[in-house]
Amino acid sequence: MFPLRRLLFLVPLFACAQTLDPGWKELSFGPPTRNASRFNREGLRAEGIPFRRAIARAYGVPEYLVRGPEWIATTRYAITALISGEPETFQPLFQKALAQRFHLEARREKKDTAVYILTRLDDAPHKLTTSSGGSGETRFSDRSAELTDGDISGLVATLSQIVDRPVVDETGIGDRYDISLRWTSGDVGSLKAAVKEKLGLKLSDATRPIEFLVIDRVEKLQ
Repeated sequence: MFPLRRLLFLVPLFACAQTLDPGWKELSFGPPTRNASRFNREGLRAEGIPFRRAIARAYGVPEYLVRGPEWIATTRYAITALISGEPETFQPLFQKALAQRFHLEARREKKDTAVYILTRLDDAPHKLTTSSGGSGETRFSDRSAELTDGDISGLVATLSQIVDRPVVDETGIGDRYDISLRWTSGDVGSLKAAVKEKLGLKLSDATRPIEFLVIDRVEKLQ
């Protein structure tokens, strides 16, 4: 027979296994161990991911379009969420897991909001460098951005993350490019100047109807 202590340990583990959705290969939530996260076709494995980023991943929206309590942007968790099936099953499964574990309730809402518009300059062609066929990697910080074999949508997504505001592409430019930008950290004017000088494009303020993911209810991990 099992010792009583071991039996008490096995029972909750068995209960967790019974309630785990069969679509998951691995699923766990816990306190962060370090600030690192990795995404792939199976899902995510994170030692410390901002909860807002996890929500954004679950709903397939940019992080800056998630609106909710302030703590979701600063509180980190260790989350492993790897699916056993096709990649398209990840989002619905992860949404369900967040609803069960954090009592997350979210809705989509469109409203007029401040954005930046990326356009061509009126009097000159763009200065984008045609791709040399690189890895397609994107790296950015609060003062630089590097895209190899990227397109305008990738540039727009990167700029949006940097300025924490939607950036809307109205350039009409296709194809793929190698893009490198440097500017003064925290200075949007410097970023606008870099976009104009290095890319021959214009980043300007505007208002557009944008769809946000609004968090109506969420509870911290207990």
